[in-house]
Amino acid sequence: GGFMSLDITIAQRDLSKLLAKAVAVVVDKPKKPIRARVILDARDGALIAKAADDDITMSISMRCTCEVALPGVVAVNAKDLYARVQLHAPGPVRLVERAGKLELLGLGTKRKHVLSTATVADYPSLPEPSGKTSPIRLMSRSLARMLTHVEYAMSTDEQRTNVHGTAIEFDGKWMNVVALDGRVMARIASEFANDAPLKLFVQRNAAVQLRKIIEASRTDIESSAIDIAVDGANMFFTIASTRLSVKMLSVEFAPWRMALDSCKHTSMVEVGRSKLIDMVKSAAVAAKEGYIRIDFAPTTLRVWTESDGGESSDDVDVSYNGKTFTMGLTDKAILDVLNALECDAVRLLVGSSGDPGLDPLLVRPVTDKTDEQFDGVIMPRRL
Repeated sequence: GGFMSLDITIAQRDLSKLLAKAVAVVVDKPKKPIRARVILDARDGALIAKAADDDITMSISMRCTCEVALPGVVAVNAKDLYARVQLHAPGPVRLVERAGKLELLGLGTKRKHVLSTATVADYPSLPEPSGKTSPIRLMSRSLARMLTHVEYAMSTDEQRTNVHGTAIEFDGKWMNVVALDGRVMARIASEFANDAPLKLFVQRNAAVQLRKIIEASRTDIESSAIDIAVDGANMFFTIASTRLSVKMLSVEFAPWRMALDSCKHTSMVEVGRSKLIDMVKSAAVAAKEGYIRIDFAPTTLRVWTESDGGESSDDVDVSYNGKTFTMGLTDKAILDVLNALECDAVRLLVGSSGDPGLDPLLVRPVTDKTDEQFDGVIMPRRL
């Protein structure tokens, strides 16, 4: 019994997909409990779900079709509802709100879950685009791929606000996606002509969620494009019927072009990517704190290490045109960049200063592509 204020029937898979995205945005223990909730707004044959993080730095709005017997709006704990929807079999489920409780019913089954709801009026209003700015449209697949290439280099340190995230920059001719963290930097550029230059700095969590949202939308044909618009204090990423809003940061991303310009390297060696991964892993077994060495010589590239636990080395025949020297770095720094790439072979470009072992190491894929560039920069460690 009780007065009903919402009644819909929706495919379990669709509801699950909506809630998975909401859960990704909501924080575990928000300072304001209402922020742990997802708003479900059912009307006109559709369900719109909205969620945000604690300080509304990031919010999401998603839409999917459903049968609406009684339109209404309800606020319910996102993680709790998601966990219960997962327990229902594929097929239609029914959501009914009455007397401050939301019932989740499996149609054709006897399964039922009941959750308490919160007052929707207490939920903060979320950013909406005004529609006055024209968006930049690109392939969502290529943006996800670019984000994947640089994710390893994003700083995890929230205190270092100018590198805690990813830069997405359009300079008229190229689109650059860049991440850096003190000792490593990754930059991938794709040819992209646009009229107005645009610089975006997407904080770490939002950049990761953006990539996940694109990947979660892969199966939908209409989600092949993503629109990026800056509107007021927010940037909006719209892919099919999902919109992610991210607050513009007041800090500027670190000056990455300077770091790249300092790598005017001409000496290089070409080596198979999986071979090098294998050599680094082999050397790392005996490494102290993951610290390995690479010897650059005219015909041989050697990866080796020695520590109290013993020593380990591996050589590969190469052709190299620079100074003979040894470089020290961590196995993680080189494996991260090698694992982010998809190519068969890589070029290691090294400096030619008085002490090339202290010049940045530049890793590039060996590729025929002319419309894409990748630079992985690693700062070596002093031997």
